Amino acid sequence: MRKRGTDDRKAPQQRHEDPRRQPTAATSRSEACDKPGSVIDASMEEVLGARNTVTGATPHYPGNSQRRRDVQTRPERIKEANQLASEDEAANSDSDALRRLLKERDVEQQQLLRKLKRLRETQEDTVHDYGAALREREATIQELYNQIHSKSRAFDELQHSNAHLLQKLDEIQERVFRFMNKGGSTSQGDEKTRNDLLRLGDKMKAWARNNSSPAEQRIKELSIDQKQEIISDLSGYCLQHDWDDLMQMMPPKIVERITVLFVQAMLSKHVFCKFFSNPFFVLEGQEQTIFPASLQLFNLYQAIMEADETEAHVWRSQLIRLFQTSEKASQLDSPLGKALHGSLSRMAAQLREDFLQGPARYLLLTPSNERASQVRKMLEDIFYYAAQLALSLWTQRSFLKYQTLRDLSRFFNGRENVGAHALHRLDEEDTRLDGKQVLVVIQPALLAFGNDEAEYYDQHKVWAKAMVLIDER
Repeated sequence: MRKRGTDDRKAPQQRHEDPRRQPTAATSRSEACDKPGSVIDASMEEVLGARNTVTGATPHYPGNSQRRRDVQTRPERIKEANQLASEDEAANSDSDALRRLLKERDVEQQQLLRKLKRLRETQEDTVHDYGAALREREATIQELYNQIHSKSRAFDELQHSNAHLLQKLDEIQERVFRFMNKGGSTSQGDEKTRNDLLRLGDKMKAWARNNSSPAEQRIKELSIDQKQEIISDLSGYCLQHDWDDLMQMMPPKIVERITVLFVQAMLSKHVFCKFFSNPFFVLEGQEQTIFPASLQLFNLYQAIMEADETEAHVWRSQLIRLFQTSEKASQLDSPLGKALHGSLSRMAAQLREDFLQGPARYLLLTPSNERASQVRKMLEDIFYYAAQLALSLWTQRSFLKYQTLRDLSRFFNGRENVGAHALHRLDEEDTRLDGKQVLVVIQPALLAFGNDEAEYYDQHKVWAKAMVLIDER
């Protein structure tokens, strides 16, 4: 028995060393442990087997009946296991669905966080923009307030100045009335006026003829820019065409004397634009502290005309009488007479320089040193004479208006306000140029509306006819 037991104890070692050994009870137990519900049965079976080996008895143990019962309940266990597996699978599925849901919620949360961040940024930008706009509006309001304050002060100063000017005007009107009561006359007669204007035209024509270069030679020397400068200076008196095109529209007998004609037209434009458009021209260049500016009085004159045309012309004629440089006006013992003394002389000298330095210089002769001063003096005398004549006409109650190319675009022989230049050799009854286009106004027409009784301002009389060049084609 002992020897057998020893062999039995050694058997496991041999079995361990032999990998091809047969399964033993222990091995069966180990394998049985891997199966559900067989751990206890395997243990019992090993104990009983060992005992039977010692005693030589047939293996039998009470657990056999239990095993049979276990075999009978195995489908239920399988079913239960399957049910548990299904539940585990369902749990795993629910777990996966929950994970997906959590992941979706996490994505939504991230999106909401980003959206919230954008909304915060937008809100901050909006607050910043509103703040900037508010500051800008406050600055604008402050600027407007400053402007209002400044304009308020300027308005107060203007009111004070206007009150001072009105006081001056009242004083002037009183002097005018006193002067008129002494026997002053306001009208020199239409015939004398026409003769004076003819004399002015003759002076301008003679000066242009004596001081203009020969046309043929000078035209060749002129550049394109110089020619265009001459045409532009005659705006309102000459068609604004290219020089060469304009020359082609004129007959050769006129082109041969175009330098004289253009100089005369330029001189007429300077005279009429300066002296016959604003009756208060003599005040230009005067200090406003002594008397109102020319433009101020002219605007006041127009405002009065809108309210009462007759009263406006009466007021203007009375006021201009104080500006005359006649012997009686110069003897007025007033600051105005002293302030305006020599004003026309200075104005005539300035107009002379402006004319000689303008585009007319391209068409003028270069005088010798001995003759230069004489030429300048004669030109200054023309401007001085025109200023005195204009002042004398503005003292009358008639309203003056001169007509240029805008009013004389087409020629009709026999009209009272326009006549063709002598170079056209047009008789009084010759109608061959009727309806033809006027190319150049050499001298504008001068019309007088109303009479010396301040009546009939819807009617006019012609004091000077326009002299024009016509397209003969």
